[in-house]
Amino acid sequence: DLVAKGLSKRQIVRELLKELARTTERAEFSFEGSPYVGDPASKVVMVEYMDFECPFCKVAAGPAKELAKKHGAVLYVKHLPLDNHEFARPAAVASLAAHRQGLFWKMSELLFANQEALSLERIDALAKEAGCDMKRYEADKKSPEIELIIKRDIEEADRLEIDGTPTFFVDGYMVDFDQLEAKIEKALKAD
Repeated sequence: DLVAKGLSKRQIVRELLKELARTTERAEFSFEGSPYVGDPASKVVMVEYMDFECPFCKVAAGPAKELAKKHGAVLYVKHLPLDNHEFARPAAVASLAAHRQGLFWKMSELLFANQEALSLERIDALAKEAGCDMKRYEADKKSPEIELIIKRDIEEADRLEIDGTPTFFVDGYMVDFDQLEAKIEKALKAD
């Protein structure tokens, strides 16, 4: 792409070095209010930035959760609703409202299963199907704390220059999905 744009060899090398630095720097995260699976005291910390309308997130969500369980890691979910996905942000809000009732994982499964048919009404119907107390759910959807969690996640993603979903990290280092298990195993062996 850079060659096609007419960049010189030096400019291309500079851009590649910037990208290498971005993907090899250790990232720091705030996890307050973030859904997770596993023990927060686990040796290996996984982070997934996701969007409920992203088809690749739908494919990766289950296996990432299973890898965390299999290896005794903790997996934190961060929200990065993409601008081109109309219902990604309302789905993120709904999932966090469900999270307050201990139903994040059930809600996320339903959101992904209904990904192609999301609407505001459908999202609320899925919350009911997940078992949410709907009065509490409606109140929680309006909670400023939920908006702050999503805002924080988006700001972290911007700072980390994340350009798509899903994006994974293992112990603070960006990892491609197909390398996730190998990186977890390597992190478990490190001391």
